[in-house]
Amino acid sequence: MHSPDNRHALAHLRAASLPWPSRDPGGLAPWLTCRSTSPRRSPTGCGRPTSTPDPSLRPRLVGLVGDQEPWIRAAALAALAHVDRGDFALVLSGMDPDPVWWVRGALASALGEAADETSAGILQAMLRDEDARVLPFVLDALRRARGRESLEVLLRHLEDGDLGVRVGAAEAVASLGAVGASAPLLAAWKRGLADGPGNLEARIAAVKALAAQADDAARAALLEVAKEDPARAVRARAASALRALGGQAPDPGPEAVARPALDYREAMAPYDPRPGVELYTPRAFLHTRHGTIEIHLDVVEAPLTTASFVDLARQGFYDGLVFHRVEPGFVVQGGCPRGDGNGGPGYALRCEITRRSYGRGAVGMALSGKDTGGSQFFITLTPQPQLDGDYTLFGRVVSGMEAVDRIRPGDVIERVEVWTGE
Repeated sequence: MHSPDNRHALAHLRAASLPWPSRDPGGLAPWLTCRSTSPRRSPTGCGRPTSTPDPSLRPRLVGLVGDQEPWIRAAALAALAHVDRGDFALVLSGMDPDPVWWVRGALASALGEAADETSAGILQAMLRDEDARVLPFVLDALRRARGRESLEVLLRHLEDGDLGVRVGAAEAVASLGAVGASAPLLAAWKRGLADGPGNLEARIAAVKALAAQADDAARAALLEVAKEDPARAVRARAASALRALGGQAPDPGPEAVARPALDYREAMAPYDPRPGVELYTPRAFLHTRHGTIEIHLDVVEAPLTTASFVDLARQGFYDGLVFHRVEPGFVVQGGCPRGDGNGGPGYALRCEITRRSYGRGAVGMALSGKDTGGSQFFITLTPQPQLDGDYTLFGRVVSGMEAVDRIRPGDVIERVEVWTGE
């Protein structure tokens, strides 16, 4: 059953009262039962339902597993695992691997929900998926299905060459609550230094996991990170965690200045305009299959974030990237070069916090913590006052919200054009 606007499919899937794990595959969970209220750079998850699964939904869900829309297939797999946990692996036996990586990620999450021996065996095989972006879903699913028995696999993947896999492994170790992992977590932080100073995800995940260890080895590791990490955002996070564990933490020190002085003088121009120089509001035009989204950029309150966005757009950075996260009634999010929420431009931006409010159509910078912005941005679908004062608000949609409302997971940003008064 498939209608042009997918309303029938959504009705069937919502009826399943499906739970979602901590790593939402491409932001699909909200199409079903719940939503997150934090625009993190990596997707967030939802709680478990209280309703009893309805087995009568099984035939309809099996049909939707073959839907032409990837996000419906992903959601149907998770719903099917919930309503027909006993025969879920049997249903999978007649299916070929899905060609879309985040649908395979959704399958891994569904297997973690099933949590039986057959599902665990399939998950072990999925650790060999050719796309590394699938592995974080598999690791989290193994953690939920196997508990402490998954620790050896998780620790091994802290050594993976892919940043996203290390992030997923560290987050799973932290969620597991296993002790005695401080040494491999410190090694994971050191490995993350090779990702580059602006790629902070794996190092921040390692710091979070070290904070959960709460032993002497963790305190010593956090002290090393607080002293040695090249990024102030990571040093500050480690120092805060160390103090929470009762340790003495060094001051994180100043943030390195990465932009030339001329950029800062230009950023202050709206406050002290030169005679004869006309002021203007820069604009960005996001072209999608649903139409063009026009954004007025805020050079007054967020000059450096706006300058970064304009620079990236002019370089063609955003052209061809996808909206990897869509949460109805909350946000759409894109701008990740990896397509999984763990990527960025290779540098981090300090937050520029204002008193302006996140109403419908506000454009903000996604974060993994304070001062970790980069290229990922989100657009609010409804007013979100809980975001005020926590995320850099650097623009507002002035036309094209009807296109924003129609965005689905995986929709492409065809190109971004900017106008800066010229």
